[in-house]
Amino acid sequence: MHDPQARSPQPPPPDHQPAPSNTKRTATTEKPPAQNTRTTQKEDPRHKEGAYPLGAWVAEQRRAYGAGQMSGLRARRLEKLGMVWSVADERFQENLEAAKAYYEDHWTLCAPRSATALDRPVGQWLSNLRRAGALDGHPEWKAALEAVDPYWNPDWPVDWQRHYAALRELVRDEGQADVLPGVTVHGMGVGRFVAKNRQHAVWQGLMDGQRELLEAIGIEKGNLTALPELAREYAEDNTGARIVIVDRTGRLLTDSAGTTATGTTLAGEPDIAAALRNQTTVATRTGTDGGDVLAATMPGSSGTTIRGGLRVTYPMTMVTDREHRIWAALALAGACVLAAVALVAFTLARWITRPLRTLERATTQLAAGRLDNPPDAGSGPPELRRLAAAFTHTATRLQHLLQAQHSFASEASHQLKTPLTSLRLRLENFEPYLDPRAHPSLEETIAEVERLSRMVHGLLALARLENTATTPEPVDADAVLAERAAMWEPLAAEQYVTITVFGPAVGRVWAIPGALEQIIDNLVANALRVSPPGTSITLARAPGADLHVIDQGPGMSEADRERAFDRFWRASDSHHDGTGLGLPIVRHLVHASGGEITLHAATGGGLDARVRLRPASRERRFQATAITGAAGRGR
Repeated sequence: MHDPQARSPQPPPPDHQPAPSNTKRTATTEKPPAQNTRTTQKEDPRHKEGAYPLGAWVAEQRRAYGAGQMSGLRARRLEKLGMVWSVADERFQENLEAAKAYYEDHWTLCAPRSATALDRPVGQWLSNLRRAGALDGHPEWKAALEAVDPYWNPDWPVDWQRHYAALRELVRDEGQADVLPGVTVHGMGVGRFVAKNRQHAVWQGLMDGQRELLEAIGIEKGNLTALPELAREYAEDNTGARIVIVDRTGRLLTDSAGTTATGTTLAGEPDIAAALRNQTTVATRTGTDGGDVLAATMPGSSGTTIRGGLRVTYPMTMVTDREHRIWAALALAGACVLAAVALVAFTLARWITRPLRTLERATTQLAAGRLDNPPDAGSGPPELRRLAAAFTHTATRLQHLLQAQHSFASEASHQLKTPLTSLRLRLENFEPYLDPRAHPSLEETIAEVERLSRMVHGLLALARLENTATTPEPVDADAVLAERAAMWEPLAAEQYVTITVFGPAVGRVWAIPGALEQIIDNLVANALRVSPPGTSITLARAPGADLHVIDQGPGMSEADRERAFDRFWRASDSHHDGTGLGLPIVRHLVHASGGEITLHAATGGGLDARVRLRPASRERRFQATAITGAAGRGR
């Protein structure tokens, strides 16, 4: 026996598979002696072939070869004829031929000492060669033996190797490694050999090479004693499950429920029979308690060899409950994923829209006449940052331009007041020195100067309104309407015009401070200017915070009503001295208060100026509004 670590055993290569023999399953095989016609056999020096002593000649050739006196050509010719120069090599070759014959019959060179082949004691010869140092100086002999059988001198007992060779021969013939106890090959109990080596303790004691050889032909460690415990543990861990395990013949090995006796044949059941044919089945069947169960039956195999079958059954109620739990878990996972996606999307959307929100606030402020909080140009996507920066630049420049325009209008109007007043005084001082016939022209000139002065005052009022940001406040519309009517009644009476107030109380409305008074004054002044004597001006109140100023004058055409709010516009048939700025001022005041103003034809002739304001009962207060406008409309 050699050191177990000397080499790692490998399964015999395919080319070492011996040809099938008709003398299998016998302890030894005897063959009739074969006639050896090789010229390399030991020759007796006294042997003569005809009249020539052939044995002496062969001995002489060997001496010449050993002394180095033979030419290379002669040596090659003799080797071609089968000459063996060493007697020991000649004997080794003869025994090797007998060993090959033994291997062809028994698939191993681990022969017992009594084994013979070709009338030679190969068993004893191989046993002698296995001794320590027997092959020293003859590496070619060792290589020749390993070429026949790599395991001729195994690291484990030769008896084990003989049984393995017999088992390998049986597996080749029958195609499966499940050998029942009692089966013998060549007189060796391979069935008992398989059962013994499958035992856990024995398997653990085998060398790695032995386990590799067994696994190569499908023999694996068996531990059937642990099956019942494993089945019970699985059934306990999976409440309601039942485990049934059968061997390759269909005999019951274990039943976790304990309702079927061990050894009972279940091969007749369709799912077990299918598993033993290497087929997996999953079906619903009726359990022992009469309820429906889900049964999954599958084969247990090692490679292509079927070792047995396994059936796992679950009550359908448990399967349904588990299915519901799985769906609930999937739904929960899906909801979590959707929530995460929504959160990411919301965060991303806020990051993207933050510049848009600041841009919206800035736009609202700019529309109100100021830009206190420029849009954020430092966050969000690059495109929105560039847009916010461009908007800020544009808004700043626009504010400067509007401020310059408002400043010019205000300063110009203010500077015109003094020259106009001076011009009027000078014209009035001319009156004593003019011919009486020029007095009408002087009066007309003074009237035009007065009109120009009123126009300048109107421009100043517009400039102040356009540059003033105020917040609407609740105002008592009924009180303001009665007060302004009382104020205008004396002046209207001088022109034989009456002022009437009627309609249900409006209550409080939203208006900037002082705006409602100016709105009523301008509308009443316009109505009084066109009202003929003997007519009336009606200040009507309507539900919804609507105020009407209705006169009985000549009225206006639809085209004139559309242009009435244009700055400095006057009707072509107008004979009064209006400046064309009254209605533009009224419109600015109404819009600044969050209302609307429209002109309509009055029933029976005249004009109906309708002002709609917001009732103060609403809780929402409007932000400060700047009175802005590009073009005024006048009447």
